[in-house]
Amino acid sequence: ELGGEQGCSFEFQPVPRARLELMFELGQADLLVPATRSDRRDALGEFLPMVRSRPAAVGLQGARAPVRSMAEILARPALRVVVVRGYDFGAEYRRFVEALKAQGRLQQEVDPQGLLRALHAQHADLAVLNPTNLYGVTGMPPLGALRIEALDDMPWGEAGIYLSNRSLPAGDRQALRRLIEQGVRGGAFWRALIQHYPPAALEGAMQALAQ
Repeated sequence: ELGGEQGCSFEFQPVPRARLELMFELGQADLLVPATRSDRRDALGEFLPMVRSRPAAVGLQGARAPVRSMAEILARPALRVVVVRGYDFGAEYRRFVEALKAQGRLQQEVDPQGLLRALHAQHADLAVLNPTNLYGVTGMPPLGALRIEALDDMPWGEAGIYLSNRSLPAGDRQALRRLIEQGVRGGAFWRALIQHYPPAALEGAMQALAQ
């Protein structure tokens, strides 16, 4: 929407998340979007925050006892967890994933569709990711079939867009920065977000920057 107003066009090429991370690292992708801020990514590009975000526990409705924190998941060895390879929600999330891997309870999928298949096939009891990552994915169950639980000890981070330091000239980065910051400051991004996603996908997992 903002690009059309300014005479810009954006071409989106669907690729698995891990491949996008590699393309961005090699300077083969101008933007990394959506992205949570991390030290590793800061070395590769300029981060423009658009929203506060954190992952949640997502599973199918059932008799499983509720979970309220990463610590609780780690303390319940019967729970099998699936994540998307290449997703990075910050240092606490990475430590959580490594701890699950060390316990032999972690399954990693290349994309959200594979993650949903793992839940449907009961290969995993729950997934940990931002719920908005699932919407629009083939195989997405009805909202009422999903169980979304906030993880109280998962810190809030900033999510947004990374502009490549390798592939984008300084002038293009400046123009894109101005364009994106305009959309965030004016509230256009958050208004579009709440129109696109149901409240259950945002509650406990996403907030406007001003909050």
